[in-house]
Amino acid sequence: MNNPKHSERSEQMVDPGDVSHVAAQILTVARDLDINIEAVGASIGPTFTEFEFTILDDLFNDGILASFEEMLSNELKRGSAIKCTRTDKKLGIVVPHIKRLYPDFQSYVISHLGDRKDKILFPIGLDLDGKTFYSSLDKTSNILICGSSGSGKSMFINQILCSLVFNNKPEDLGLVLIDTKAVELDSFKDLKHLVFPFANSIDKADDALTWVISVISNRKTNEQVKHRPILVIIDEFADCAISNKTFHTQIEFIAENGPAFNVYIIMSSQNPRYFIYDNHKDHDDLSYKTLNKLFKTKVIFHMSYDSKKLINEDAAKYLLGSGDMFFSCENKCLRLQGFYVDDDTLKMTLRK
Repeated sequence: MNNPKHSERSEQMVDPGDVSHVAAQILTVARDLDINIEAVGASIGPTFTEFEFTILDDLFNDGILASFEEMLSNELKRGSAIKCTRTDKKLGIVVPHIKRLYPDFQSYVISHLGDRKDKILFPIGLDLDGKTFYSSLDKTSNILICGSSGSGKSMFINQILCSLVFNNKPEDLGLVLIDTKAVELDSFKDLKHLVFPFANSIDKADDALTWVISVISNRKTNEQVKHRPILVIIDEFADCAISNKTFHTQIEFIAENGPAFNVYIIMSSQNPRYFIYDNHKDHDDLSYKTLNKLFKTKVIFHMSYDSKKLINEDAAKYLLGSGDMFFSCENKCLRLQGFYVDDDTLKMTLRK
């Protein structure tokens, strides 16, 4: 097998195990199943190592692939998160690390933020080569974040908020924060960037969205004016959708009309199927269909169900939690590792 490639940062801070030994284990399992493959190389990222093999015969079908994946999970003892993907004669195998890299966001803030020309640029996460992948509000437009509890949704929102607040003065960026449980976004409720009072109840959320709609409508009458960006962030939107039957129509208006007038929305949930809420399961598919229409950018963390309805890939169940994500935008889907935002970084942000 060729020497594994990885970034210097990955080499210092992760423990993928003995890569050559793992490759040998994979080949042993393949032989047990009469699979004829040849090792090509391995790429070590912050969260997992991706091994590449060449398939040397035509007997490797989907049934064998499923058995191979199951036997690898038992042999390598890295949990059920081992994923095998076949593309023609290429076989990719993702093996989680024994020790993972959780990128420190404070180090990133100190070394990267505050000096960028694009003030609405923010980091998404580290890619397989350990490089930081960026995007910006005008590129991502609206962002849908989904994942199970504890998978990294709130931490991802924190890193976006910290990035944008560090790069923008209150007169350059407005924020509307909605968190009806007053848990995840409560720390940011006193930011000077807020252009509407922190919405910590269903009624206040409805008032906030009504206000945002009025802002967009007013901006439509002043198209020649350069408006400052306004970012609406909603934590656990399913709570709003269940309690407010007009919620989805408010979001549709903002998502469809806002970006043209510098108003963007980011919202997260562990229950996206409730976006259009009715006690009948028939509305699940309508929820996903509408969300896919409104949100071209999606950040998907570990989900045990339905990720295929959002990113056309039933792979979110293999994600490892704690910031391991799929970032889907402009017909591209990347697997990235999000940052860890500690309390000191939050305090630095709140002093802005």
